[in-house]
Amino acid sequence: MTAMTSIDVSVIMPAWKSADFIERAIASVLAQQNVTFELVIVDDASPDKTGEHIMKIAEHDDRIIYDRLPENMGPSGARNRAIDLAHGKFLAVLDDDDIMAPNRLASMLAAAQTHKADIIVDNMRPVYHPKTQPGSDTFLNIPANTPARQISLKDYIDPATEKRLGQGLGYLKPLFRKATLDRLKLRYDPGLRNSEDFYLVAEMLAQNCKMILVSDAGYYYTIRDGSLSYRLSSVQAEAIVKAERDFRARYCKSFDRPTARASKRQLKQRLDYYAFAKLVEALKTRSLSQALQIPIRHTRSLPYLSRTLLAIAADKTVNRSS
Repeated sequence: MTAMTSIDVSVIMPAWKSADFIERAIASVLAQQNVTFELVIVDDASPDKTGEHIMKIAEHDDRIIYDRLPENMGPSGARNRAIDLAHGKFLAVLDDDDIMAPNRLASMLAAAQTHKADIIVDNMRPVYHPKTQPGSDTFLNIPANTPARQISLKDYIDPATEKRLGQGLGYLKPLFRKATLDRLKLRYDPGLRNSEDFYLVAEMLAQNCKMILVSDAGYYYTIRDGSLSYRLSSVQAEAIVKAERDFRARYCKSFDRPTARASKRQLKQRLDYYAFAKLVEALKTRSLSQALQIPIRHTRSLPYLSRTLLAIAADKTVNRSS
């Protein structure tokens, strides 16, 4: 690919310890149809043979840009490096163990152009490892062929949206207009190793960017043991609480009343998740004294902690009896 070639989409992929999955992820990008693209992979100092797998493929395809960080910076740091290396008009986020349908980029690009959007997200389908094909169920509870809809900041940050759609919009993998990110001088928060997409999108929406949700489910996310999206440590949860408070400090004064109420609900949810992560870690280490202190120090999260623990206990009871 020459420097003069116009690139529609740069797929940015942070890679860490993904030797068992990375070739499959790369293949799904190289199979994209009806769109000009490049794949920017940043190896986040993987200790395994992830880099060897990438370089083996990159040697034979100049659409792949490969870079390796000297030390682990987490997904935010790796994505920021990928953005700096990217040449495309749009940026598509792909995790190193996930894949895309062959028409996904072209479909999302068309939606971006039709709606003049800065952020485009689509529905997702799960792939339950070790299976390699996506399931029939979708991440969000929206029917196929539902017209594209615009997502406001209020809807994006409100936990009530998660209840209505079945999952939070922050888990979706966006397509960003790169010129918008550059104009606003926005990048991923390097302090986050979870929810990094959520806060970048929230920053853009708070600065009046346009976000569109399409019902196509062209992103296939892998569910496997150890997935960062499904295991939140207290350190990660605390970083998310900090990011939420920093976000509110920057923008809360400009919120209208519905958005302000949604923001308060979001902070409450973040604090609940943090308290629960701390409680789980205390219980796992059999530190009863620490576990007993958590409801005292996080009194406002006590209803959430009680409901969640009761739900887990009930689920275990059902599983034992079945």
